Amino acid sequence: MPDIHIVRTHHLGLADARRIAQQWADDARRDYGIQCTQQTAQDGDTIHFQQAGVQGSLSVTAQRFELSAELGFLFKGFRQKIASGMESRLDSLLGEAPAG
Repeated sequence: MPDIHIVRTHHLGLADARRIAQQWADDARRDYGIQCTQQTAQDGDTIHFQQAGVQGSLSVTAQRFELSAELGFLFKGFRQKIASGMESRLDSLLGEAPAG
């Protein structure tokens, strides 16, 4: 079971959801130095991310975002703060998105 698991449903459609996922990855790279790689499929994408102490994925489809992350031992004590930051940024991006 992941240390952090966040699910958000949406009505944006896949194109807008992909843009939000890409913005999330760009922000993670810029703000935290997290390495991100993206797998693209016809029905959705998965962004895999990692940095010392954290690794996980953000999956996006036309209806849903799902973020899962595993924390290293030294970061487990900060799980709530890290989860809150991830959740807040994703919610912020979804709130800025045009209605689908």
